[in-house]
Formats: sequence, structure tokens, C-alpha cells
Amino acid sequence: MGFDSSVFRQHQMTKPYKFLNIPDHEQVSQEVLAFLEQHTDLINACPQFWNPLEIKSVLRHVPSLMRFLKQHKLLPVEMVAIIFDPATTYTRIHADPLETYVRILWPVKNCPGSVTKFYDIPKELLTEGTETDWKDPSKVHLDHYTNIDQGVWYPPLDREWLPMDQVELLAPIAFDGSVPHSVHPAPGMDIRISFTIFFDKNLPISKSIDAWDNM
Repeated sequence: MGFDSSVFRQHQMTKPYKFLNIPDHEQVSQEVLAFLEQHTDLINACPQFWNPLEIKSVLRHVPSLMRFLKQHKLLPVEMVAIIFDPATTYTRIHADPLETYVRILWPVKNCPGSVTKFYDIPKELLTEGTETDWKDPSKVHLDHYTNIDQGVWYPPLDREWLPMDQVELLAPIAFDGSVPHSVHPAPGMDIRISFTIFFDKNLPISKSIDAWDNM
């Protein structure tokens, strides 16, 4: 299935993502992966999809990320490792949260070839779900979105939604998770890992993709 990028032109919408110009982003990815492998058991254990991290510990072991944040005067309020295991996780169109909240999404491992698809679905059609909506009864039992105070919103399943855009996470992006989206791993892919950083909800960079234009 293709996607209809004309939706943006018709509705004068801002794209739900923007690639960021971060020259040493691969160094950050390598250090984040080393941190997850050496200082957590998130990868070796049966991985959850959404894994909140202790910010001070991350910055202590990922100096390149600390330099990036200091350079741009960015103060994170939440960091999360997103671990997508094709053997135990399935994707469904969702928004998280319902209101605009832009964050950085960073590739860590096995992101080339997988895509995130975006959909033009009116918010009034979305209903709040729970972590059970992210469990496939035919696969390993997994919890999703534990210990964080934001909902996950889903569209009706009684119709097919046409993607309006998609992105392959080859470099860090500013990402608006309130736009309905779904994750599609590359065929035959092993565990896919990305890393996301939230900032104060009241900052312009958290309210609009356009606020990241200078990066």
C-alpha cells in the first residue's frame, strides 16, 4: 500500500516529523546501545515495548548525548528505550498521547528498513485503550506503557486507514506522537531499538515540529 502525501497539502498540515541535523548521532546510538547492554537487563530479559530509563544514569554513561543536550540547552524530563521484538510484539495504529507532544526519536539498533506510518484520522474517532491493546494473545504476553501517565488512543478497527506519510528512522527526528501512527519492522529483522526523549510539555519544542527548525 502506498501513502497519500497530498493530505498535507490539502489540509495545510505540518509533517509529524522532522529530521534533525546532529552530525555525531551514530556515536550517541552506539553509546545508548552499550548502556542498555551493559547497565540494564532490558534486552536480555523478555523485552517490554516501552522502557522508562533513569535520566541521570543514561547521561552518566552516554557522554555524547550529554554534550548534545548541553550544546542546545535541552533539559530532558523523560527518557525511554523502545524495544520492538517482532517475535512478541505486534503493531496497531495508535496515538500517544492525544494532545500534541513533540519529542526526539533516536535510532539505536536495526532501524534501517523499518518504517513508521502516519495516518490522517480525526481525533474524535480515537478512543483510549490500555496496555492490553498491545498484547497479541497468540504471542508472548507483554505489558506496554507501564508506570507513565499518558494514554494510548486507537482508531476504530472496522475500516482500513490509508497512510498519509511514512518515515524510515535513519537519523534522529523530532516526532509528534499525537499523530496516529504504526510501526512496521523490516522483514526478517531482529529486535529493533529506538530511544526517545521528552522535554517540558510547555516548551515550544514540545508543542510544534516547526519549533525545531533551527536544528
